[in-house]
Amino acid sequence: RRQVLVANTHINASPEFADVKLWQTQHLLLEIERMMTQHSGSTSTIPVVTAGDFNSLPGSDPHTLLANGIVQPENGDPSGVLATLPLRHTLPLRSAMATVGAHANASAESH
Repeated sequence: RRQVLVANTHINASPEFADVKLWQTQHLLLEIERMMTQHSGSTSTIPVVTAGDFNSLPGSDPHTLLANGIVQPENGDPSGVLATLPLRHTLPLRSAMATVGAHANASAESH
């Protein structure tokens, strides 16, 4: 029997809450890691699809965390919500945008 973990999300859209977007993204990743480790003992045994509306452009903190596995917040931690988070993950993620190519019609409506 083959298994796959699918995680879907909708991250806060407000550009003024960049720290909240990063907090939400980190918690999504922590939960995916927890579920994978609990189920198989590893974060690389079960294929994972992480999808959703991240409301973040390439180069933003949430995107950098997802793509690189680690991030130093660009705008610091004005609300203090990031202080207890690792701001890293060990998941073997690959970007569909990087693989397929950026959307030709990406607009400023995406935050």
